[in-house]
Amino acid sequence: MGLENLKSVFQEQLNNSIEEFSSNRITNVDGTNFFNTPPQPTIHIATNPTDFSTAVGNNDLPFTPLSQLGQSALDGLSWEKLYNSNHSPLDNPSHKGLVPISYPNVNRDNLNIRGDTNFRTSVISGVGKLISNLGLGGNVSQFLQDTGKEPYIVSKIPSKGDFGINGRLINSNITEGGIPLERSLTDTARIAKYLTSPAGVAFIAKQNFLGENTKSIFLSKDGGMYSSSQRFKDTYNPLSTLLQTFGRAGRGPVGLVDKTEPGLSSLFGTDAYPNPTPIIGNVPYDINKTFNDGSPDGSFGFSDFGDQLLNTLKGAAGVPVPIKEKSSGGDKMTLAKIIKGKELFTSAGSGMTGVKDDPIDISTWDKVDGDIDAEKDGMPFYFKDMRDGAYIFFRAFIEGLSENISPSYNSTQYIGRSEPVYTYSMSEREINFTLKLFAQTKDELGKIYEKMNKLTSLCYPEYFKDEVTTEVDDGTTTSNVVTNVGYGNRMKAPLTKLRIGDMFGKTNSELQGYVKSLSYSVDQASPYETEVGKRVPKFVTVTIGYQVIHSTVPNLETQFYGYIGD
Repeated sequence: MGLENLKSVFQEQLNNSIEEFSSNRITNVDGTNFFNTPPQPTIHIATNPTDFSTAVGNNDLPFTPLSQLGQSALDGLSWEKLYNSNHSPLDNPSHKGLVPISYPNVNRDNLNIRGDTNFRTSVISGVGKLISNLGLGGNVSQFLQDTGKEPYIVSKIPSKGDFGINGRLINSNITEGGIPLERSLTDTARIAKYLTSPAGVAFIAKQNFLGENTKSIFLSKDGGMYSSSQRFKDTYNPLSTLLQTFGRAGRGPVGLVDKTEPGLSSLFGTDAYPNPTPIIGNVPYDINKTFNDGSPDGSFGFSDFGDQLLNTLKGAAGVPVPIKEKSSGGDKMTLAKIIKGKELFTSAGSGMTGVKDDPIDISTWDKVDGDIDAEKDGMPFYFKDMRDGAYIFFRAFIEGLSENISPSYNSTQYIGRSEPVYTYSMSEREINFTLKLFAQTKDELGKIYEKMNKLTSLCYPEYFKDEVTTEVDDGTTTSNVVTNVGYGNRMKAPLTKLRIGDMFGKTNSELQGYVKSLSYSVDQASPYETEVGKRVPKFVTVTIGYQVIHSTVPNLETQFYGYIGD
């Protein structure tokens, strides 16, 4: 059979099979549904061979377009999806159907950069809040507001449609090193918010309190000594800080603004400093007063009382109170004159110290202005010359105080003993210190050199005065003339007594001894008095070595110091 007849053979066989075909499909039996045709899924036919968006739902599986394959779920996420422009968090943020993990026990308000949004502590922020509540101001009200906690200014995050009212604007500069107008405004607002907050108000009050309560003692142009509060710049105007903050160009201020400005004095007054506000009234136990209330003669009368009353009235009127006219007066202890007597006496409440055999009648005392044992007059420090009973008072400007005790032993050597036998011999006690003398007034200068002369004499003896009486007859009368021969053959040693506070000696029980060494030195920075006859240095340093000679032989039970504890 040829190939040309192949088709016809297959065709004949096919036709015979069609007649014999019978369906094997199972149909329902007796109305049952067991063999119903199962439901068929809906077929979604893609209208675009490259776009399967219409096929979403096939087998309920997620769909990702081909154009988005390989992209991250964070793509397209920006700060607007999570935060407001003022850095506060959104209540229900989401992105591409995703939401942040929620922690039920965490307060999301803590994400706020300013903390508590209800509590405001500055006046400016309160004004901004008021403008906002009135529905006015817009971005201006938001700029003025803060929440009482730093930072006082939070830069708005740039966004579309904010018209540049954001951090880029308020912190900008026109040119590098140019005029930072916007930044100056921002800084001024920041400082203003601080100054109107409780911390800023406390700062302003503290600055003014310190200025008004700081004591100053000074010499005026006419040579008078005055007492007042802080001499210069005793007040603080917070507007000066704001002016200084705003008025700047480039990287520095345009000009310095006085801490007291703005004020009327700059408009209608002069550039001179204003008169200081004086301290009014006397303060009990004010140790500062002992440095300026002294007088050369230690006198105090009705005129002094009248002067104090007048000064009080001047102080109430805002006039500086003169302490001493020109360069008179000064420190009480420095001006205390040299007094002579057997013992010291003080009268409680009188502020006086004197020497006299009769301690009851104060009018007969040889006295000084000041109570050496009073706390308000400072630490007592003086020498007593045992030759003539003279008391030499100094202000206790002492440094380098030291004490050296040197016991001595004698040694005896015996045959057969490898070391000597020591027996106690004696002990020596020496005190060394440096005393600083500085004259602040002419009266102090004279007293300092008077006392230096007396102190130097403590290194030399006193000679007994040999006197010869000669009868002189001039023809009409006869008289006896006493002549001091001055042979100098009988000396009185310059024994001394010393008191330094309550450590070495006490009143009428001073530490006995003698001046072992005495040296003077003039500080290279010391000024000199220029008046003729008084051209001497005003600052002298005295180094003193004092050898102690106990009034009674010291032993185990000797009280070596004025204070031995309670």
